[in-house]
Amino acid sequence: ILVGDFNCEPSKPCQKVFTGEHQDTVNIPDSGYFKPVFPEPYPGTHHGFSGQAGENQIDWIMYRGNLKPIKRGVIRDKFSGFYPSDHFPLYAVFEL
Repeated sequence: ILVGDFNCEPSKPCQKVFTGEHQDTVNIPDSGYFKPVFPEPYPGTHHGFSGQAGENQIDWIMYRGNLKPIKRGVIRDKFSGFYPSDHFPLYAVFEL
């Protein structure tokens, strides 16, 4: 499982390297590539403490191997009246 704030949306080369879709990864066996947990349309994750996320998902959860995502989501709650981050947290539950 790979998680992080990558500060770029899935259409950019950064994610394509992890998924094997980048031109430089064409000759690498696909067994090591990751799959994104969230399908299109991707949820916006950056909101700058406003609570209004843009259209771009710049935080990702990716996986590989014999895992199956069975639940996923974005946490948009405030805590004690405040957002704990300028990005909404993501979560995923997997079946092994």
